[in-house]
Amino acid sequence: MANSENLREPWKPGESGNPNGRPRKMVSQVIADINEAGIENVTKAQVRGCIEVLLNCKEDDLRKYAKDKDHSVMVRMVARHLLKSGDNERVLQMMLDRAFGKPDQSKDITSGGEKITNFKVEIVNNEET
Repeated sequence: MANSENLREPWKPGESGNPNGRPRKMVSQVIADINEAGIENVTKAQVRGCIEVLLNCKEDDLRKYAKDKDHSVMVRMVARHLLKSGDNERVLQMMLDRAFGKPDQSKDITSGGEKITNFKVEIVNNEET
């Protein structure tokens, strides 16, 4: 049974026992803590390498990498997305674009598709001599 001396009246509606709440850590402090723990920023080369290697794995290996908590979050996430059923083509295209960049796309709006081989440049000088 609770000690009646330690009991207080319940909070009134809108009243808080901790009006300021828990102080939040600033993002810079969180990043500093992570860096202090020895975790470095991921590089573009690491992202590309992860995608390139996992695209070449067998499904059983991907399942293993997706579940293994000894691997980085990036490895597990890429493996999980490659294993997702349903939208594999979109995921594959997105990963290839991330690893190798989107292919250049150009549209000819001037020559109607014909090759421009000869053109004349005329320099006009409006100054009177």
